[in-house]
Amino acid sequence: MLVATACADLRRPDAIGASLPRHGLHRAFARAMSKTAVGEVRKDLRIWNTRRYEPRPRLLANDEGIGLFRHWGRQFHP
Repeated sequence: MLVATACADLRRPDAIGASLPRHGLHRAFARAMSKTAVGEVRKDLRIWNTRRYEPRPRLLANDEGIGLFRHWGRQFHP
């Protein structure tokens, strides 16, 4: 399904970014997204590599979703 916008006709690829060099813009965007993704994964690795299982973790009042998720997950792990 195509959604029409006020600034470009999405059915015409040449209308989107017509005044910008296509390949250079796409490559720059891809590099920026890749760099951001790699940085986020590196930050997450520090957490993933030091985590440990807590059989009965202390939860706060607004953490009810974690308890529900753990209850659901028990069906996959003895």
